[in-house]
Amino acid sequence: MIRLNKRLAIGAGVMLGLLPMAVPVAAQQGGGKQAQGQSGAPALKLSKEELAALTPVQTALQAKNFDAAAAALAAAQPVIKSADARYFASVSQLQIGVGKNDNAMQLAGIEGMLASGKVAQSELPKYYGTMADLATKTGNYAKAEQAIAKLAEIAPNDPAPVISLAQARIKQNQPAEAVTLLDRAITMQKATGQPVPESWYRVALGQAGMAKLKPQATKLGSALVVSYPSTRNWHDALGILRDLTPADRDMEIDIYRLMRITKSLTGSEEYAEYVRDLNNSGLPGEIKTVLDEGIAARTINVTDQRFASAHGSVAGRIAADKASLPAEERKALAAPTGAAAAGVASANFGYGNYAKAIELYRVALKKGSVDANVINTRLGMALALAGQKAEAESAFKAVSGSRADLAPYLLAWLSQRS
Repeated sequence: MIRLNKRLAIGAGVMLGLLPMAVPVAAQQGGGKQAQGQSGAPALKLSKEELAALTPVQTALQAKNFDAAAAALAAAQPVIKSADARYFASVSQLQIGVGKNDNAMQLAGIEGMLASGKVAQSELPKYYGTMADLATKTGNYAKAEQAIAKLAEIAPNDPAPVISLAQARIKQNQPAEAVTLLDRAITMQKATGQPVPESWYRVALGQAGMAKLKPQATKLGSALVVSYPSTRNWHDALGILRDLTPADRDMEIDIYRLMRITKSLTGSEEYAEYVRDLNNSGLPGEIKTVLDEGIAARTINVTDQRFASAHGSVAGRIAADKASLPAEERKALAAPTGAAAAGVASANFGYGNYAKAIELYRVALKKGSVDANVINTRLGMALALAGQKAEAESAFKAVSGSRADLAPYLLAWLSQRS
């Protein structure tokens, strides 16, 4: 089977970008023993010795001589004692790091500023976001997570830090944890009344697929196709459902049917698997329809060995198959169980005879000894394609058990039909 999960995760770093860095302006010298910050930075009181030691740092920064500033800052360290001086030195370290394009130095400067206790409460989200960004850039994911956790504590209703923490989990190859965080961020975003970005769903779905979390993948995938019902999203969501479903020919056929109906059956390998399953189930009418559509879409080539045999033989089988249906129907109606009726119903479904398929699927349900979840899936599809939307919804809502993960997709598709 085609594995879609890794492809869905590509671009996660772009989608889950951390908060943009905002570099503070260095504290400016004032008169006497006091230094005054700009842009909301605190007023600083430095000792005579601290001011004397840090003045060369500021002078070198103003001249954009970052190497000299770094040397002066190193020389000043033994004199720095107060929280105000530590803040001033940390701001200077941050500016040196920016000037030298040194992320590690910038990170150390931000950490020092926060540790000094001099950053205003209103400025904390900006600085913790910057810290998380710089820690991620330097590969210090543990520190990034600490900063993001603090940011989430400061701004508990903001999904941005949760998204950032999910990015850290993705980079650490922890998809299950990333899914939990992304799902939380999606819930938070919905609570704001704002639309959830498509990429949040797609990345979360890809991570759920990699972690083999089928219930979460179903929740995220069905939400994705409800909000963003593109061919690509239907294809990828149903592909992941198929990949996470244990081998089951009937289930695979119905997933492929839904892909075909939503115009999301796009790969030759998918066509090959679909045709193989239909052939093993004795459904030549549907095989011909699928092959004809694949050829028309130029997705498959009849000279391909995966299709050549089926394409060459199916046309000759259809006449006899159609001719046998009335007799098979009579036998099914007289049979003690519903198995035969279900088989004849599926044959009619493959030929597009939805009214007859509906009639016989209902016979199968009434007679019993069949998997009601399989029958309700197919009955609902036939009803929907016949334009009986309300009845189809009832059938789909009756689908449970091993097919509970398919039901949300069936209902999503039905809701999008005019």
